[in-house]
Amino acid sequence: MASVQITCNLTTQCVGVFLICAVNAFCQPGPTYSSTGGRLAGSDFVVPAGATRNVPIGLTDLGNQVATGRGGYEAQVIVEMKDYGYLVGTSPTGYFALNSNDQPEYPQDATASCGGLVFVGPDTTCPFAENVAKAYTNANDSGNVTVTASSPATGETYTMQCSGRSPVSCTGGTNAFVVFYS
Repeated sequence: MASVQITCNLTTQCVGVFLICAVNAFCQPGPTYSSTGGRLAGSDFVVPAGATRNVPIGLTDLGNQVATGRGGYEAQVIVEMKDYGYLVGTSPTGYFALNSNDQPEYPQDATASCGGLVFVGPDTTCPFAENVAKAYTNANDSGNVTVTASSPATGETYTMQCSGRSPVSCTGGTNAFVVFYS
């Protein structure tokens, strides 16, 4: 759980939603989007006119994973207010550092974070995992995909079988395991 301080500068109460999302990910207000796309955290809020309140923001499982990862995660902020639409300064989005001192949380079978949205198993390096994620993205496909990626540690190229949709799990190479959110 996180919190954010919101000040209502209106003459009527401020009613809206505060979302923290993965940068450049599909993330919208509404319950149908809470478990899809790149939502990391969010909360509805009501702040009385002229008041400042600390609003609790609930983290999603993905939010917990990226917040406890190495170096935290720079996330996108979306604020939508009833009768006003999207707000954050003068642009529809802003940026927010999402960090936690809690014990790391990883996707199933992952043992380490490479920072951001990429995680690895015990026999996999982060530079290789990042190459796998790039190869998957470059395949312009989703679901079950076979990719090849080079390992800076070994200088070899390996074949990886990838499946799933955000998270995507890839196995292959020499006992390699990579999981990432797309």
